[in-house]
Amino acid sequence: MGGRSSVEEEVLCQFTFPERPGALMNFLDSFSPRWNISLFHYRAEGGAGANVLVGIQVSEQEMEEFRNRAQVLGYEYVLVSEDSIFNLLMH
Repeated sequence: MGGRSSVEEEVLCQFTFPERPGALMNFLDSFSPRWNISLFHYRAEGGAGANVLVGIQVSEQEMEEFRNRAQVLGYEYVLVSEDSIFNLLMH
């Protein structure tokens, strides 16, 4: 990992997907096609679920709507693009 992204208005999030049928479709139905998913990296963690790093193009004006949809989805998530340590790694 490293380097700068040239994707405009990209929000990076780490989601924890539950290990159950339909989890990916629930995610996609919540965010796509409303926003462009620019990055998707899935790492299975066994029965505990899966860690998924996602880049989504969301304008600043749409962030409240994005957060609301993420809350309704119900998967744990963190906006890693707002994390100071993450930002140090990326610059």
